[in-house]
Amino acid sequence: MGKKVKRTHRGSSNRRISSHNKPSQRQKRGNRSGKKKIIKSRLFLMLFIVFIFFFAVGRLVWTGHKNAQAKKALEEAQNQKSIEVMEEKKRNVINVAIDAAKGGINEGMTAYRGSHKEKDINLEIAKFIKDNLSGQEDINVIMVRAYDEDKKLADRVAYAKKNQADLYISVRLSAQSGRNDASGIDTYYISPENIDYSSLDKSKEESASKDIKTNSSSNELVGKDDINEKSKSEKEKTIKPERDNLSKLLAENIQNTTISYIEMRDRGILDKKFDILNYTQMPAVIVQCGFISNKDDAEKLENEKYQQDIAQGISEGILKFVDENRKAIIKDRINYR
Repeated sequence: MGKKVKRTHRGSSNRRISSHNKPSQRQKRGNRSGKKKIIKSRLFLMLFIVFIFFFAVGRLVWTGHKNAQAKKALEEAQNQKSIEVMEEKKRNVINVAIDAAKGGINEGMTAYRGSHKEKDINLEIAKFIKDNLSGQEDINVIMVRAYDEDKKLADRVAYAKKNQADLYISVRLSAQSGRNDASGIDTYYISPENIDYSSLDKSKEESASKDIKTNSSSNELVGKDDINEKSKSEKEKTIKPERDNLSKLLAENIQNTTISYIEMRDRGILDKKFDILNYTQMPAVIVQCGFISNKDDAEKLENEKYQQDIAQGISEGILKFVDENRKAIIKDRINYR
């Protein structure tokens, strides 16, 4: 009998193994589901990254815009502050009108036994005052007469008013007719009772004089005379006291400082009505720098160094007055000009 060969069923076993490794339908569905989850996760991650990128870019743009706005606002605030500072400085600048009396064909008196004319000495002193004050940041000098020209009183006042002068200083010399013994320096201002207030604002006076009002208590007509009396009374309570005070203080300061610089008789300050004082709408004084008819005064006035000393005294008097009364000067400017 022949030997039996044992069958190993290798093929069958291999088929079983193959059958065991082959994925089932459930596994296939699971694999597809897993792949989808991975794709979704990756897509979500990509979208998240894109979102973060655009968010960061948007944040940078927004921050840059806000910074630009903040910078612009800061610059505008700084500019506004600079403008306010400049306006404040401008408000604090005091306009000083210096008027050299005489001029042109109106030569005035000639110095005692000399060749210098009154108009020339006045102008030289006025120019020295201008030079002294021009270096001050808070002072603006207005030269009413800057060269040899004849100006009428009305033109001088109009020029000062046009240039918004806060103070008016008229530089003049005194003279004595027929005699030559009077000497010295004095400064004039005008008191309230001497001021012709109707000349300061004629239009208001004329308007008020035309009005007719009824007195409710007596049913009588109140006309021109009554209105003028009322206007006069109101002005005495408001304009007159302050105007008088500033002009007098200005005169005192100029007289005192000028005398400290020169050797000349101190004639003090005087309350007197001069046309130029009566019609100026700002605190004003007339400085009579000496008697050109007096030999000693005339010799001094012809000397350039003496002219400079007088101008220095007047200049320091003006500056002292401004430093002590700046607020009052600005208030006077606002209320009355």
